[in-house]
Amino acid sequence: MRQMIDGGKVDAIIICCSNITALNTTIKYGWEKGIPTLSFTGFTTSPYSINTSVNYRLVGYYVGAWMAELIGEKGNVIVMEGIPGYSASDQQNKGVLAALDEYPNVNVVGQLAHNWTSQIAQKELSQWLSTNTKKVDGIAVQSSGETGTLQALLQSGLDPIPPIALGGELGALCYWRNNPDYIDEAIYAWPPGDEIELGMEVMIRTLNKS
Repeated sequence: MRQMIDGGKVDAIIICCSNITALNTTIKYGWEKGIPTLSFTGFTTSPYSINTSVNYRLVGYYVGAWMAELIGEKGNVIVMEGIPGYSASDQQNKGVLAALDEYPNVNVVGQLAHNWTSQIAQKELSQWLSTNTKKVDGIAVQSSGETGTLQALLQSGLDPIPPIALGGELGALCYWRNNPDYIDEAIYAWPPGDEIELGMEVMIRTLNKS
């Protein structure tokens, strides 16, 4: 970012999925040079950034409540977040846990992070399943980890395969299409097309001072 700012060839910078504090110094540096920074899919804590973001805590709450209802308000759930320390991931994870906490007979038996990468989701869940004997009734996984999560479950030999939360990953959605009774709905939060559009509109208006 500093190279772009110092190069003098940018009028604004848009960042996605940032850590809430990691870029604060650079964001301020850009503001002092007259270059605004907009953050979408999560926010920064810098007072010099423009933040436009989906309410990921609410999304997470919907996922957690849906999962609890789907498994009959009782059972064991694994929660898989994205990248700890990134606001979109942290907020969604807090929402999932807050919703599950409202169901006293639902137990969170594992909390994993898949770094918003299917391969890591598959590895982390496979390792967990190989070292734990607890029954798993459902998996509340953040979007972008669904396909890897399903692959781990399919390789695990579990029968039936526990339901997982589905969002916007095509691989996982194809599995659902081929197995329509697997779950009853998906909760779409990523990729956030409307959020990107809003961010661009806000940045253009900022540059035009309108």
